[in-house]
Amino acid sequence: MTEIRTEKKALVRVDGQISPQTRLSVRGSIAHPLTPNESLHGSGNATPNGRITNDQHSRQLQGTLTKVFSSSIVNETRVGYNAYNWLRNTQTPFNSNSFLSNWVPNYEKEFGPVMAPKPLTVNAIVTFRGLSNGRSGQPQNFNQEEFSLRNDFSVLFAAKGQHTLKSGGEVIKTHNWGYVCQGCVGTLDAQGGTLPSNVASIFPNLYDVTTWKLDLLAPIVRRFSASIGNNNQDWPHATIAGWLQDDWSVTRTLTLNLGVRYDLAHNADANDVEILPFLEKNRPDDTNNLAPRLGFAYNVTPRTVIRGGAGKFFAERASSVAFFTLRAAQQVNVVINNDGQHGFPLQPLQRKSPDDIRGRVSICRAEQPADRPERSRRNPGDHPVQLPDLHRIPASAAANNRHPGATMCSPESGTTPFRRTSICPTTR
Repeated sequence: MTEIRTEKKALVRVDGQISPQTRLSVRGSIAHPLTPNESLHGSGNATPNGRITNDQHSRQLQGTLTKVFSSSIVNETRVGYNAYNWLRNTQTPFNSNSFLSNWVPNYEKEFGPVMAPKPLTVNAIVTFRGLSNGRSGQPQNFNQEEFSLRNDFSVLFAAKGQHTLKSGGEVIKTHNWGYVCQGCVGTLDAQGGTLPSNVASIFPNLYDVTTWKLDLLAPIVRRFSASIGNNNQDWPHATIAGWLQDDWSVTRTLTLNLGVRYDLAHNADANDVEILPFLEKNRPDDTNNLAPRLGFAYNVTPRTVIRGGAGKFFAERASSVAFFTLRAAQQVNVVINNDGQHGFPLQPLQRKSPDDIRGRVSICRAEQPADRPERSRRNPGDHPVQLPDLHRIPASAAANNRHPGATMCSPESGTTPFRRTSICPTTR
């Protein structure tokens, strides 16, 4: 399986001396890497139709204006724009005339525009003992757009030694958004028995889902799982920083570096997202980020220098925190056990729409008591939601948002967090 990775790049730079004291520089670049086999998903325990193609685009533009006011005063201003996006997908074409119309009825409507103008592909996963068909997390259309403004001011002066005083500030406004199908198509767990000897005839063509004979797997299918909800994750945030540093030449042999920096990350953790009872919305930003630092350089001899320093530093916040928070608020991981009814591998949702299931989970979250002691602090998205008997709920019970013999948001009895008739996650 050999394919060629290509990467197209272009760069342009223009420098202009506006006046003896003023200089302008503009730089722009674009890049387009295309990796047909970013992740080779074909081995002794995985089928090749899960391999991933990654189509990336990046665009950068930066302007720098340098102004020399005097031999001791210089100011530099930078304005920048940066954009990046990727489209990652597997190799199996989508076909609505198959079991996929039951597994994920809204897939073509949601992800068709995401992948356009490329043909829509799908990632339906079937796992066996020792073999996996498909791969999770695709397709993805991830985008980032960033605007930045930075200013640096430097001045030299003498006061009990020579000083080089540097001050500056920076504002970076970032917008991340995109569709990520993390399990949105579904996974059929067929590990209830050994790998069928006729597995090749069950999947005559790995790249044509209309040929897959999933009904033959019914005796060994244990469950179906899928992420149901909003796959579009939208996260605007901003970073603000300011700094001041003095490089003080106290004597010919001793130089001190005295500095302080302040950082503020706005909406770094998707602060307006609410996941009750775990997370309240409108959480404040972390503003206690003042970072002093001290350094020195001592010339022992013309050929020997001793350097040292200490300081407090704050790292940039990882974007994964915000994205997983958004995912936990917008999606629910549904697990439906095989109840033995005819056609379960083809219709695991039993004709219930994802909107119906999502609505029931929303009711569950609303009913969670706010004062429950010792609430779980784990990511709510890590809790599987058991829906084995959803299709059996009588109309009267559904109207009252109740399971027969159990509330929608608590187990029937005992201390097990999830029982067969539990519709949403619970904590103790």
